[in-house]
Amino acid sequence: MNHKKGLISIIVPVYKAEKYLSRCVESLLLQTYKNIEIILIDDDSPDNCPQLCDNYARQYKNINVIHLKNSGIGVSGARNAGLDNTSGEYVAFVDSDDFVHSDLFSILKNVFEKNSTANMSICSYQKVSESTKQFDPINSKDEIILDDMGAMNMIIDDQNMSAVWSKLYRKSIFEDLRFPVGKHNEDMFLMPLIFQKAKNIVYTPQPLYYYFQDNESLCRAAFNYNMLDMIYAIEVWEKQIKMQYPSLVYKVMSHYYTSVFNISQYLANKNDAYGKDKFSYFQQKINANFFYILGSKYISLNNKFKLFLFKTKLFRPFFRLLHALNIKNYQ
Repeated sequence: MNHKKGLISIIVPVYKAEKYLSRCVESLLLQTYKNIEIILIDDDSPDNCPQLCDNYARQYKNINVIHLKNSGIGVSGARNAGLDNTSGEYVAFVDSDDFVHSDLFSILKNVFEKNSTANMSICSYQKVSESTKQFDPINSKDEIILDDMGAMNMIIDDQNMSAVWSKLYRKSIFEDLRFPVGKHNEDMFLMPLIFQKAKNIVYTPQPLYYYFQDNESLCRAAFNYNMLDMIYAIEVWEKQIKMQYPSLVYKVMSHYYTSVFNISQYLANKNDAYGKDKFSYFQQKINANFFYILGSKYISLNNKFKLFLFKTKLFRPFFRLLHALNIKNYQ
């Protein structure tokens, strides 16, 4: 496919987002950078989203809609369908329950104008909710030039930055890359490969992407076993980092154990055989690496307390008690 020079293709997977879709699309239509196409991927949404998407397409020439019927492919497949139908030189992703600052794509695109070797530009984000009244100021800040190792270091420090949103990519990065279908936290599996393809990455620490927290999207839903994919994704990070960036191994391993602690809080309350088996597996892994975890400067004191709960076999009863008392936000 011939890409139109300067055009940004914005891919928006749509599923059960009726309440938020208009806010998302309107924020894209208000972009100060006008050379954009918006691709709405309706994954057979059971609400009024399909009609809303079609209404926007009828009203705006730069909005295209793809309806997927009975696909069951989820957000990964929807994004892949978008990638297969882009016309732009650049690609971006926005989740349908999020929204963006009007200067998002002007700023991210300007990065490429100033840095001709850049293949990817990244901005910061702000977590918002229905009650958010004040947004972080958008001040001009110095850009940070990263290589792929620097970008990996960044997402280890802040896992939310492993999401594909808040970024602008040269379309060529995705020539032989697609999202893994059937995985939760699919961004985490793909982002290290994206960084390795991009190599030259520019980060601007301006909060231009608004990451909405109230909606129970897939990644913010109540615990289910699909969330274990986050652990498996970090295991993929570990393997790639050992080969590509060995200086980051200690840091990513500490991130892995922190994630295991958090997941185990949920597994502690599972009574089915699968849940018990997974909890036992993680318990053995934590105990086998007790001194490694205890000595890590990247593990918080709170998580070291959980480490001792594992060692003394009090982890499960402790978190079962919190669950019984309806204390759900312990971290």
